[in-house]
Amino acid sequence: KLLRLRAHRYADKALLNRKMEILLGTLVAIDPARAAVLCDTQHKD
Repeated sequence: KLLRLRAHRYADKALLNRKMEILLGTLVAIDPARAAVLCDTQHKD
């Protein structure tokens, strides 16, 4: 049961990553400056 839950969680993460890449690509096409700011703020430590 735990393995199934873990597999489902990782599958969801992969799906969400793909969706985020598509959304980010769309944002870059619409407004590159805002996309650059968004990417810069997410990678700061």
